Amino acid sequence: VCDHIDEGKPLPDNIVAQTDATHYYTTIELAIANVEENGTITLLDNIVCDANQPITINKSMTIVGSDSDITITADDKWETGSAHNSDKHLVNVVGNVNVNISNVTLVCNDESCGIQAYGGEFDS
Repeated sequence: VCDHIDEGKPLPDNIVAQTDATHYYTTIELAIANVEENGTITLLDNIVCDANQPITINKSMTIVGSDSDITITADDKWETGSAHNSDKHLVNVVGNVNVNISNVTLVCNDESCGIQAYGGEFDS
């Protein structure tokens, strides 16, 4: 976590997300854990999603790409074959939450599904 950056200071190379003007994170999971309910996460860099640890969202929030080239991509370690397809998601939305994802491209590479929502609403 790179929790606080003074205004005007350069960002470290490994920052991928921010939740406000001074709070930056090295993983999207840390940003999700620290964003306030109904808050906004801005993705500053591309994310590669580990097959064993999809991104889980369990509170209402907005995720916005900082530009039109931001991606969340499946890595190449996902199990293939229809027996495993129901468990392969880049993003899992769980609970009674509302999530808005914009200006982000999900790249599944025939390895995974994009988003699975359980008990909430998905608005893209």
